[in-house]
Amino acid sequence: MTPWITLALTAITLTDPPAGPGALAPHLAPAPGGPLLSWLEPVPDRPEDGVYALRVSRFGEGGWSPPRTIVAGDRFFANWADVPMLAVTADDAWIASWLQRSGADTYAYDVVLARSRDEGQTWTRLGSPHDDGTETEHGFVSMVATEGGIRIVWLDGRAMATDATGAPRGSGDMTLRSTVIDSNTGPDIGRTDILDPRVCECCNTAAALTDRGPVVVYRDRGEDETRDISIVRRVDERWTTPVPVHRDGWRIAGCPVNGPAIAAREDRVVVAWYTGAPEAGAVRVAFSSDAGARFAAPVTVDDTWPTGRVGVHLEPNGDAVVSWLDAHAEGGAIVARRVRPDGSQGPAITIAPTTLARAGGFPRLLALDDKRLLVVWTEVGEVNRLRSAVLTSDRLDTQSSE
Repeated sequence: MTPWITLALTAITLTDPPAGPGALAPHLAPAPGGPLLSWLEPVPDRPEDGVYALRVSRFGEGGWSPPRTIVAGDRFFANWADVPMLAVTADDAWIASWLQRSGADTYAYDVVLARSRDEGQTWTRLGSPHDDGTETEHGFVSMVATEGGIRIVWLDGRAMATDATGAPRGSGDMTLRSTVIDSNTGPDIGRTDILDPRVCECCNTAAALTDRGPVVVYRDRGEDETRDISIVRRVDERWTTPVPVHRDGWRIAGCPVNGPAIAAREDRVVVAWYTGAPEAGAVRVAFSSDAGARFAAPVTVDDTWPTGRVGVHLEPNGDAVVSWLDAHAEGGAIVARRVRPDGSQGPAITIAPTTLARAGGFPRLLALDDKRLLVVWTEVGEVNRLRSAVLTSDRLDTQSSE
């Protein structure tokens, strides 16, 4: 008999994060002393359209800290899906990334980096992790702390650049690339690696650190337009060949803007994702006990018209908590469910109602400790705002299944 696990969650609505009206693009990063929330918000005292500030606040035992501004200006590529990121190095340097327009084309933008060594009070620009100089898309960043700094991963559109006649200069494919940001000197452009030469053009990437090295998951793109989730691992200072986490067989002639989420502890890895391969689509989760080298058959956590936009957390006992957008509730809802590696799972718990429109963005999920999770999302209304909740988790063996 395998005990089912009931995910008993108490959603405590907190004082709203200290984000101004119209805030968007939230991201949560783990950090000593409490998670860091970054976001974009319009600058109210600037008359120009499109002027934003990238801001950060820490969530600690006393709630949210006063916000600090990382950078402000009118060249942001501000949107609901391709968002700024934060990561913290082992020596407590804060590394921020954001997207800055590089040309007149809608998708001409670069990744820009900055570092703070005084917990966000002052920032030093570190330039960009890429130096190709093309007015193409560079974004959907993931960052994870590694020895000596940060491993950064991004989608890179340099091979999609065209000449004066409109013909591609390169393969015409979006690539997945990575390099290291030294916590003292900045990005090492000379050590940039191509992880995959052909990937989905605008699905978010995700990265985590195992005891054997960093692992990266993303939506791949086959020659037949199959767009399943693949993984690459860094083993013995080299990247492995990309392999599917699972062969869903989702063929779609366009990017669904719906990438995976990943979490890791030691050699255990969990990946959550959305696939449109079944008629109604599905949210799935798969577990690995060997740092992502192999995955067990995936567990379907929702196959009744989910929207995706997943998050995932891996608990010390090996359970996962998966979050996603569910289309069944009126107007949509953010829901979560605990899943065990053996496939048993608790009921889906509604965290908050939300819109399924793109303006709602991607809810963010991060652990505060072994029993509490922090969720941040964009509430859409006449004026959008950021909301947050703490989920208190209690495991109760209340049922059994064969």
